[in-house]
Amino acid sequence: MFFSDRAGALREMARVATDGGTVAVQVWDQLTAQEGYGPLIDVLVRHGGPEVVDLEHSYWALGDLGLVTSLFEAAGLREVATSSRVGTVRTPTPDDLIRTEIEATPLAGRLSEEAYQSILADARDALRPFTTGDGRLELPIRGHLVTARR
Repeated sequence: MFFSDRAGALREMARVATDGGTVAVQVWDQLTAQEGYGPLIDVLVRHGGPEVVDLEHSYWALGDLGLVTSLFEAAGLREVATSSRVGTVRTPTPDDLIRTEIEATPLAGRLSEEAYQSILADARDALRPFTTGDGRLELPIRGHLVTARR
């Protein structure tokens, strides 16, 4: 998802695979399919501004299986297969997820303290449906495994 030449990256993976070997990648489904992450991204974009849009939306850019399949085929891979599943992101609290989403990305140096605190407050509300009675966060996340043969 973070390669400027996605088909080229897949070609390189295929190049180092043995004949008949398998190339596999995991990608997240589209943002519209993310029950919990959609509201979180809305909060980040609302308080982080336009530069957040490109960064946050890049995580979900390869959720279109038609696009991913065509990239595999363009890289000369065959027998492309996909499987999808929903997993769960678990953190001790919603704040732990928010801190990770901000501090482990370029957003850390770009947000004012006021914007950071606003994100924390609004994200707690947005993530309330995924917060357990004892305050833990259990956030669904949908992804795809894409495999092909060289």
